[in-house]
Amino acid sequence: MVHFYYRICLFFLGMTLGIIIKKSNMFDEKAVPIHSYDVWFKNQGLLRRAVSWDNLRYVKHMNKSVIESNFLFKKVTILCIILMKNDKYFKSIKETWANGCNTIQFIDIRKKKVIPIKRNNKNSSWVKLCLYLQDVGNYDWLLITSDLTFVIMENLRYFLAPFNPEQKHYLGHPVEFWKTKYNSVHSGIVISKGTVSAFKNAIKDSDCLFSSYWNREDYYLGKTLASLNITPVDNKDVNGYSVFYPGNLNNLIFHGDSGDKSDVFPIKCCSRYTISFQALDGDKMYTYYYLLYTLQLFTEGHFGNTPQVHENDDEVWKTFLKQRNVTRDYVTSAEYYKLWVDLIDDPISFAAKMKRETVDDT
Repeated sequence: MVHFYYRICLFFLGMTLGIIIKKSNMFDEKAVPIHSYDVWFKNQGLLRRAVSWDNLRYVKHMNKSVIESNFLFKKVTILCIILMKNDKYFKSIKETWANGCNTIQFIDIRKKKVIPIKRNNKNSSWVKLCLYLQDVGNYDWLLITSDLTFVIMENLRYFLAPFNPEQKHYLGHPVEFWKTKYNSVHSGIVISKGTVSAFKNAIKDSDCLFSSYWNREDYYLGKTLASLNITPVDNKDVNGYSVFYPGNLNNLIFHGDSGDKSDVFPIKCCSRYTISFQALDGDKMYTYYYLLYTLQLFTEGHFGNTPQVHENDDEVWKTFLKQRNVTRDYVTSAEYYKLWVDLIDDPISFAAKMKRETVDDT
């Protein structure tokens, strides 16, 4: 959710969203290694200070400040690859969370209904993704999602910033299928530039066509990366909460830490720095986007939260007299009545006029 205060760089004033990744004894040897965002941030030679929403919105010189999340947008480049099974979600994705991507690539993986039905591997979701990865451009990170995934891009960049994208990283929510551990596309798959480079060097176009079937692009990607000794890791925040969620928020919140038998690591809900979850439909994407990026609660401030000044009754009639060029502090009731008659007609004439207008209209 949107915080009330943002941490602002001293010469880059701005917001801090995300998590500090820290080693914990509860993780096995495949847990994410020690990476501290604060250490990384300090190594950039930057400082920050807190600025309230009231100042950020209404003080003019603050308009020149750079929010920290905007700094990360340029520093940590992400290509979002969205696998589209249903066209109706295209608009909602593009107008909501995908605004945080540096570049968006939609890949059509809809099933083609042909009679007689004949399976064509070239049209499978894995082949399309595999071939696209062969020619993908130069980005620090690739995010691969389904068309029902909602991603908080600011939290993702905060999570990724301490990592070296030149190294091999494969992040997300690990599951297991057919004795292969891989990251589920429903919670988003994140691979680094180093992983993409290793993939390109090892996989040929013809390899993409081998044993590929519908709706298993995440499995085949994981299986291919495993052959390159690139495997999933446990992704938790500093408090041990999961950050990539394969399910929807309703299940996460009301069913707590429940997961699926296929989960490699137990799901623990819910992190303040959640990165991804399932939206289930396009309308919910707009709802989540509004709650995260538009709705704001002000708890203090005198620039934008100044209450309206209400005049007392004496001030109201004195103001009225001054507008009529009456400088005296006191007038009789008859004089006051005549001023109003001159302004809007006497009550009898006013009522008659309204009656005539009503009759004419009918």
